[in-house]
Amino acid sequence: MSSRVLLPLILVTLIIVGCTPSPELRNDAFLDDTSLITGEPCEAPCWQNLIPGETAWGVVLDTFDLNEDFIPVDSENSRRTPVDWIDYTFRDGPKCCRIYSADGEVLDSILLLLSPQMTLGEVIERYGEPSYMTAQAETSEQASVQLVYPDIPMVLYVFSENITDSELTAENEIIGVAYLSATAMDSLLQTENLYNWNGYGVLADVIDGEFDLTPLPETDTNTQ
Repeated sequence: MSSRVLLPLILVTLIIVGCTPSPELRNDAFLDDTSLITGEPCEAPCWQNLIPGETAWGVVLDTFDLNEDFIPVDSENSRRTPVDWIDYTFRDGPKCCRIYSADGEVLDSILLLLSPQMTLGEVIERYGEPSYMTAQAETSEQASVQLVYPDIPMVLYVFSENITDSELTAENEIIGVAYLSATAMDSLLQTENLYNWNGYGVLADVIDGEFDLTPLPETDTNTQ
């Protein structure tokens, strides 16, 4: 399983697996963490002194092993490729977090599903506006808006009631964040359909029309 598969769908995958009968995007039992805003103990895309693209995979594993609040619940070590990932719960809560390595040697991404304590306006005030966005409806009453910050690099997940007539405002709650390596972000930008960020507004309007960033065509390595 490559990073191109894991990264775009990782948030929804974790929630659907961990929640029945239907996914619950907004959950007070998810990770209690506001470090995205506080910058403690380090600034994004660093989290708990772990930096995608830099921190050795062994150091990442040791960090989680030493923290009794994080309990491993699922993992995969591919026998065909070096891919390695582990899912965790936070204390007695639902599955909330995933660490991922594309080569089994260096941390490639960190996904955190967060309890709704921060707002979109707070994040934009601290980091500025995102470059790209997209949205995905999970049920008729809840949707996830993904905001992409290529230069940090990170993907922000924002809760919305729906896509049809819900308005994205500064008060929308943050329900997750993915910190990526530069390589992982580059892969995401080359494989995902994304819209330019055009500010707040009704979701159906701001993501209506053609994509502004579309996947590059795959190169056929067998072509002579």
